[in-house]
Amino acid sequence: MSSKKYLFALLAFLGSYLTVMAQFNIDFSDPSCPNDDYPFPDQVAGAAITIPAIQAPGAISMEITSIAISPGGTFCSSPCPSPVTLNGGPIVTNIVFTVSGGAPFTTTLSTTAGTIDPGAAGLAVTFTLTANNGTKNCSRTYTFHVVRKPVDLVLVLDKSGSMGWNSGASSVTRWKALTDGVGLFMNTLDPFALTNDKIGLTFFDNAAVQPPSGFATPLIPMQGSVAAVTGNFSGAVSPGGSTAFGAGLQNALSKMTFDPNRNRFIIAFTDGEQNVPSTTYVNVNPDNHVYTDVTRFSTDPIRIYPIGIGAAGSLPAILTSMAQSLEGGGPTAVQISTEDGTALSGNYGTNFINVLESILKKGSPQIVNTFQKRLETPNGTAGLQSVDTFVVNKDIRKLVFNVVSGSRALSISSVKKDGTEFVPKYGRMRRGDGFVSYFLDLDQKGMPAVTPEGNWIVKTNGFTPAPYEITALVDDHITKYDFGYGNQRQKVGMPFNFTATLRHGIKTIKNAKIEVFVFKPGDDLGDLLARTSSQGEANSPGDPANPGTLKYQDLLNDSTFLNKLLAKKQFITLTYGAADSLYTGQFTGTDVSGVYHIIFRATTPDDPTLGKIVRYQRSSTYVYFPDIDLKLSGALFAVNTFTFRPIASNGKYIGPGWGNAITVDAPTAHIDNVVDKGEGTYVITLAGNVDETGTISLGGQTIYTGVISEIVTGHQPPFWTHWWFWLLILILIIVIIILARKKKHP
Repeated sequence: MSSKKYLFALLAFLGSYLTVMAQFNIDFSDPSCPNDDYPFPDQVAGAAITIPAIQAPGAISMEITSIAISPGGTFCSSPCPSPVTLNGGPIVTNIVFTVSGGAPFTTTLSTTAGTIDPGAAGLAVTFTLTANNGTKNCSRTYTFHVVRKPVDLVLVLDKSGSMGWNSGASSVTRWKALTDGVGLFMNTLDPFALTNDKIGLTFFDNAAVQPPSGFATPLIPMQGSVAAVTGNFSGAVSPGGSTAFGAGLQNALSKMTFDPNRNRFIIAFTDGEQNVPSTTYVNVNPDNHVYTDVTRFSTDPIRIYPIGIGAAGSLPAILTSMAQSLEGGGPTAVQISTEDGTALSGNYGTNFINVLESILKKGSPQIVNTFQKRLETPNGTAGLQSVDTFVVNKDIRKLVFNVVSGSRALSISSVKKDGTEFVPKYGRMRRGDGFVSYFLDLDQKGMPAVTPEGNWIVKTNGFTPAPYEITALVDDHITKYDFGYGNQRQKVGMPFNFTATLRHGIKTIKNAKIEVFVFKPGDDLGDLLARTSSQGEANSPGDPANPGTLKYQDLLNDSTFLNKLLAKKQFITLTYGAADSLYTGQFTGTDVSGVYHIIFRATTPDDPTLGKIVRYQRSSTYVYFPDIDLKLSGALFAVNTFTFRPIASNGKYIGPGWGNAITVDAPTAHIDNVVDKGEGTYVITLAGNVDETGTISLGGQTIYTGVISEIVTGHQPPFWTHWWFWLLILILIIVIIILARKKKHP
């Protein structure tokens, strides 16, 4: 660029900058000097404020007439002091308003902590400045919204051959269920997406597979992206091939460059463990760094939310380990559809919805409640009907009601609040094969004047007595909660230590009722699979599943088997502790290994300021088997082959499906092949020097340390370390002494 062109460009930039600066100023030349509302650009929570200084040319004085925060109300008025820090509203925002100088007076906005409080997303701040030029007052009102950091989200979705299987005992394939689930997720996500949010999509089979349409760039704007994402679930993308789960994760990572001003997330969906050899092999070992190097993740966390299908073998443990890994930005919530009737089979939409709140950074949306029911009440010519009531608190402006069902004919026929009907005149209804979603924006022009707090009554209609799940979500930036049970490796016999916090802005809610519902397996699945005969499901060509998964899929059609697995629902109520402002409670009923589903539900008393708050969160976790008893496992070692049928100290078999989780750590000895016999027995062929010292592990649990070839004879401690040995020695010594005395004194 020539110097003349450069000068013109610089002058143009300065001119536009000064114009932008000037438009914020109070202008006495306007005859009416209107008290208008001037919108500032959005400000990002967790970032520095970017509002320029505001001046009043010609003024001899200027003051901050008022500051208000919404929701929350007036902060100060008539006039406000200078400087004044906005930190007493519903959320600490760290914003300082200062009037300084002589003519022209200047108002500046800054932050005490360098950034706007990260929890302030969702607030709107309005302030009025009044200046006087010696003749008249001139006022102007300004408004800006505090928004969360923009989001980069990549969906990593399994399209391997096994996705063509039916989902549980239903007639819906897993691929079709995933199609419906992603459709529900995208339609729910869309109204909550911000201008700068972006989304990407990666499939995987033998390797990472890019979407054939809708994505000219790796990431596209999230707003309005429903068709771009869902349009890829067609003939061009269908189940086939193997499961390169790790390659899919790596591809998703490559689409999101580091930016400290953005949050990055991955939703990773799979129905099986990786069966493609790769440097990104996904396993349960805590030292297997799957995602990328540790250093970058320690300073640049990407939160990974795994969703898994199936309960047999090591997959639930793999996904739980991934969610708890610090490399995965953990701990995060894992969602596992066990397909055993615990949750609806045939649609995975609720699994995606359950992680939505966390993806948008624990702000909005939030799940109010979820009900699993069945249409039963006759409704004349309209078939069958069910009525559900959701309690919503104050300061809510957006609501979403989702109905998920295997029945394609269900509809939301009515949404009422205080007798006012919203369907079909108001809101937006979207339908998919397995869902219907209704979105309502109470700030939309022409909306009835109703308050959000109170009971919202939703009617669902259909023509068959179909089971369904209905969920309500709200746009709430003031209520903050955190439900958890730690990120420890949970084992049989180890209690769950539940914790919860609940706040409305900066105010801790101390009188809530927080319940935790635990759905634990009716029996130990691994042990059942080891002891139950089955022909096994046919393997998908090119996508070999482990024998445990195949056996489980076949037995899902056996009602006797399913009845043994029926989840046992138990619940505890958490207790509030004033010392740490924490709700706590303990669940000790972890007596079987397997997938546990955990639901938190918080309910507050009705309050004139807050209304009544109800919040819901559901996740899954894997509870590991206790220590393996190698002696009871029938271990055999011959030449370079180790055979055993692992059984835990509680007498339960580990069962099939854990072949990929057996590891050997030794200088040269390593596993060459593992044969899973399908009834809990594993035949492990080793290569290298088996006469060297090493460690053998299963599912991350060390089961033997010593000379590899001596695992059968050498795993027992020396005989002289047992108590009975020393008792025999003592008895022998006593006998010798008695005999010696008799000999000395006949």
